[in-house]
Amino acid sequence: MRTTTTRWLVCVMLCVSASACGKGDDMDGDEDDTVLGGPYSGATDGGSFRIEYETDPSPIPLSEDFTMRTRVTDPDGRWIEDAELVVLADMPAHGHGMNTTPSTDYDREGWYVTEGMLFHMPGDWRIIIDVNAEGVVETSTLPYGCCFTD
Repeated sequence: MRTTTTRWLVCVMLCVSASACGKGDDMDGDEDDTVLGGPYSGATDGGSFRIEYETDPSPIPLSEDFTMRTRVTDPDGRWIEDAELVVLADMPAHGHGMNTTPSTDYDREGWYVTEGMLFHMPGDWRIIIDVNAEGVVETSTLPYGCCFTD
């Protein structure tokens, strides 16, 4: 009997802590970037490029395909139109990436379009954008908190 009660209490504690994971304290009403969404721009690891992106739909839905549009610029804000981009995402805490293989093509006016993105579970994701341009290869890694619900 004692083992059953202990198991039940452990299960309840795990459920409560799991439901609280990823939720921020929103006392002042401002949304925290780490709770839903994330920074939509940043520099590559070597500083040679700036990245900005937008998604459709936005915010990113759970278990539904979404499209990403990414712009790459030099540090002075000039568009890089002849880059090769590889866009992926992973969940470092879970040790896995997406279940899909996205593809990226240049669209127009400095924008690259990535199709085939899908976040199959809620939690803390990283969007990883590898840029190969002008003889330089660098990576931008941007956090994204996906699909948390109240």
